Amino acid sequence: MDKYRKIEWNKDRKMIKEINEKYNNKENPKPENLKNPTYKEKSLPKETQNFYRKHKIFIQVFFAIIAASTVIGIWNKYLEYLELKELEKQLAIDNERTKAQIKQLELEGKKMMDAAMRPFKEIENKRKSIHSNKIRSPKIDQQAQCKPAKINGVWQQHCE
Repeated sequence: MDKYRKIEWNKDRKMIKEINEKYNNKENPKPENLKNPTYKEKSLPKETQNFYRKHKIFIQVFFAIIAASTVIGIWNKYLEYLELKELEKQLAIDNERTKAQIKQLELEGKKMMDAAMRPFKEIENKRKSIHSNKIRSPKIDQQAQCKPAKINGVWQQHCE
């Protein structure tokens, strides 16, 4: 058993020594936990990092262009919205005008129809008046009503 422990201990010691040598450089700092190192390798090479450090204005200009194009796009949409609102108002006004014109045309048509039908109505009224002026005999069910009337200076009962 002691042999195995000694071997494991030597193995662990050797691993720790290798890790210390690996992270002894200034570029690679030593991780806090040796078994689970938290240090990650840099994803970008140094030249690329230096480019972005030197040209920070490039990124700012890029985002400024994106922001400006967004603002311009939103402004254009807002102007289109205002135009649509104006068109809707104009459409409502035109709709009201059209309704008023239709009512006016209906009234004019009615007047013209009445004027055209006037002679026919007069003829119809004459025909009705002729029929209503005929002497009607009292019906059998009805009794004749008698009223006093002065005929030739003498008061008499006059029955209709």
